[in-house]
Amino acid sequence: MKKTVDIVICGVGGQGIILVSDLLGEACVKAGLPVTGSETHGMAQRGGSVEAHIRMGGVFGPKVPLQQADLLLALEPLEAARFSLYLRAEGLAIVNLAPIKPITQKTTYPQQSELLALVKKTGANMIADDFTCYARKIGSEKILNVLMVGVASPFLPVGFDCLREALKTVVREKFWKINEQALQWGRDYCQRIFSPQGEQGRDHA
Repeated sequence: MKKTVDIVICGVGGQGIILVSDLLGEACVKAGLPVTGSETHGMAQRGGSVEAHIRMGGVFGPKVPLQQADLLLALEPLEAARFSLYLRAEGLAIVNLAPIKPITQKTTYPQQSELLALVKKTGANMIADDFTCYARKIGSEKILNVLMVGVASPFLPVGFDCLREALKTVVREKFWKINEQALQWGRDYCQRIFSPQGEQGRDHA
């Protein structure tokens, strides 16, 4: 496991991107790791593009440089393609395949295959699935963000217990149970498709 991990989180307004940023930052605090980060709130209304940068274990500036991200956590496929320029070769993209199409129909939403091709072009590995569907099966698509943190958890420089404890800090108590279920489900999902050592040698799209 790397001691420093640079992460770009992206999606659209309403998906809880900032909560993911807060969760990862709090997990670093609990683990005693340095952490820096930045967030873009300007388009945070529902449907607008939102991004957050988290540098776990690092001591550099808050924004991840282009082509340097170890991990791209993309809660929406168009945003995955848009922010794939941050990924380093041999990094990892975790992509939710459920699209959130613009309310206005003035533009055509790209084909999924085109979006994933842009991510793969970076040379990064990829886990891509309809995680929104899984979140609904647990109880609510609003837990998609935490579920995807669970998928990413084996690749983070903090223990799973730190993530679980951090969750209790950033999520209101009445939502702890369903979010803990989502976090654990994501962890179990990743362990099913990867070896116990967390090998990133395969695409899962």
